[in-house]
Amino acid sequence: MQERNIIHAEASRARVRRYGSSRCTRRRTQVLDAAIGNRVETQGILAEDGPRVTREPLGNIDLASSIGEQSAAIAEQALTEAPRRSTARWWTAVATGLVVSAPLSWLLSYGALLPFYLGLFFFALFGIVIGASVFRVASPVRPIGRWSVFSGTTVIVLTCWGFSLVKESRDFPGDMAQEAIGKVRDIGGRSAAEYRANVEEAVVRFLEERFPPGGTLGYVRWSLSSGELKKGEIEGVPVSLRRPQGPVGWAVRVVLSIALLGFGVASQTFALRTSPETALSSPQSPLRKE
Repeated sequence: MQERNIIHAEASRARVRRYGSSRCTRRRTQVLDAAIGNRVETQGILAEDGPRVTREPLGNIDLASSIGEQSAAIAEQALTEAPRRSTARWWTAVATGLVVSAPLSWLLSYGALLPFYLGLFFFALFGIVIGASVFRVASPVRPIGRWSVFSGTTVIVLTCWGFSLVKESRDFPGDMAQEAIGKVRDIGGRSAAEYRANVEEAVVRFLEERFPPGGTLGYVRWSLSSGELKKGEIEGVPVSLRRPQGPVGWAVRVVLSIALLGFGVASQTFALRTSPETALSSPQSPLRKE
């Protein structure tokens, strides 16, 4: 009976180490250590080539049994509570990442249009910032399931990138109007503000009529098919207006921006799939203990 309790205590401690939360209290660890430590005092010695040899226990057998049962109960409770706690903490971390990504996606909408694809650097950089905030919140409940990490990371990446695209499409009429003001000398006796407002309205109507339903989807269709407002297509604008990137360049930029943003976020969040103990024992870890 005593031997079974000690073996059960050892197994329970191993299960807590593997599946339990890193937030387990020091008291639980001490109880498990006490249960395993009593093995020297309470277990007999089995000879290699002879019958079982027993010696007088140095501790209280009843105490060892109670400690073993208590450690087993603690282990079972930890195994039951840890998955629920880690899931809730993980999705809280995902929500934190979404909040952090909101202002960064606003900045990315401007960086995406920089010449020579210079803005792609910021997609990777801001992705690392977002992923680090997620890691900070979720790290106490490592390890987290692979599917949860993958799905949460995907939600963050697509949401952040989607917000930047929506912001870019909303700014499109104003950007074209500003470019028209710089190119058109005769604005028909109107003030610059009035002319700008008229051009913005004309661009919005153009997307709705030529690339329905307009808005963000219309802007995407226009970017992939033309990327240029030709002379005469916009009322009151006798010149051509265009984005820095043509249809092919815009498509390449979109693919690279998603990939770099995903790389930045995943470089931080995918580390949550392993426990700290596993990471330290990895052969590639510089902090590995010999």
